Amino acid sequence: MIVNLRKPETHRDTALMSLIGRTVRVRPYYHVPSEIGSGMVSMRAKCTYRARVIEPFGADMVVLEFVSDDGPWKKRGAYFPRELHRPGCKCPGCIGRGINEVRGA
Repeated sequence: MIVNLRKPETHRDTALMSLIGRTVRVRPYYHVPSEIGSGMVSMRAKCTYRARVIEPFGADMVVLEFVSDDGPWKKRGAYFPRELHRPGCKCPGCIGRGINEVRGA
């Protein structure tokens, strides 16, 4: 069996203002209760979900609004362009196999 280990194709080098209004794919962050203590732990979805870029956030991030309410993450969130997958990306997160790391796209 051949495993496709393609890296995500992201908007790392795309100007913030040109992203406004575009639909992208992103792996959302969410929080779950910690197993130890009473705090929360930050998690990241293994697969990407569609979101629309709403507006810039500071000098290097954009605010996204997710197209559907499929998960435990908030409807809106701020992300770096390097976390936004381009249309046609064939990484494991975009094709449904999932990415197990929290950092990165």
